[in-house]
Amino acid sequence: MTEVYAPALIDLEFINVTRSLLRAGKVTEHMADRAMRKLPSFPIRRVKHEGLLFRVWELRHNYSPYDASYIALAEQLG
Repeated sequence: MTEVYAPALIDLEFINVTRSLLRAGKVTEHMADRAMRKLPSFPIRRVKHEGLLFRVWELRHNYSPYDASYIALAEQLG
């Protein structure tokens, strides 16, 4: 089975997308609540961002900090 890694901020990004979908009427309150309850159990290895900060800073001219955190993590994992 393939392991999925992501910066820990993925949870906040998921919440933001879910909130946007709810506000746009694309999902119901019940659907959003259900997704939020399942979020902690998603099979994702969440990596703290502290070890990525310097590389994220180096990438600042081309990427947002959020996007750069995924790039830095991918580089770190090889």
